[in-house]
Amino acid sequence: SHPIPSHPIPSHPIPPLPATPLPSIPSRLIPSHLVLPVSSHPTAPHPFLPHPGEPWYQAAKFLSKRRTFLDFIAVADKLADEKYTSAGNVAIVGGSAGGMLVGACLNMRPSLFKAIVAHVPFVTILDTMLDGELPLTPGEFKEWGNPGDEFYFEYMRSYCPYENCGFVKDFLTKPGNRFPSIFATAGLSDYRVGYYEAAKWVARIRAGIAAAKAEAPDGSIDEPLIVFETNMAAGHAGASGRFDRLKEVSRDVAFLATEFDVQDVLGKLYLSANP
Repeated sequence: SHPIPSHPIPSHPIPPLPATPLPSIPSRLIPSHLVLPVSSHPTAPHPFLPHPGEPWYQAAKFLSKRRTFLDFIAVADKLADEKYTSAGNVAIVGGSAGGMLVGACLNMRPSLFKAIVAHVPFVTILDTMLDGELPLTPGEFKEWGNPGDEFYFEYMRSYCPYENCGFVKDFLTKPGNRFPSIFATAGLSDYRVGYYEAAKWVARIRAGIAAAKAEAPDGSIDEPLIVFETNMAAGHAGASGRFDRLKEVSRDVAFLATEFDVQDVLGKLYLSANP
């Protein structure tokens, strides 16, 4: 990741870690004295940032893909170790394959994160890559491998977000555990990542939450907020109009502001200074 800007860090910073090549939430829309935006680029070349080149990218493909998720988690752990934030106080944002990344990291380390924003997330990679009739599937074999091969099938199943989110009920019923809140989006006309991928993923997570609530005593489950939005007039890139795009970004900001309780920042600062 690129160097963290040098400015005073609050005692409880809340850094969104964009998983996309450029931050999907503009930093200027986030209160800088409360939130530290960080852009992480694990094992993915970026035209504006220095990187070791093609070997770095090739080192996290096929049967080494999990390295991408572990590197991304390492960025969040490093921020916590350096006291920029703390475990459970991190939001992560990713879209498309970056949505798969944040979904996989959620499964691997749910306690590390407080909120997840997943745009058109590629969370049913195993199902999609097994369907050779889909127009984009054959071209993606060079990225993930062909799950028609037993070794690739088992490896891809090991990190596929949808295949590995069945732990939610058991996780939530353990005392002290909190599952991150999720804001997932999809586009009805998306031919790259079908809207049904995010829908299936969200439905399975919600089923786990409901099962945990049914099993646990009343009020003992810290229920996360799970929001799923399907844009009925958009595809993979989201809304095309300038102002419609800003409305989408504002929803991301509103979701994170709600989760981290940073609404009406100026009013809260005034009240704290004038008790």
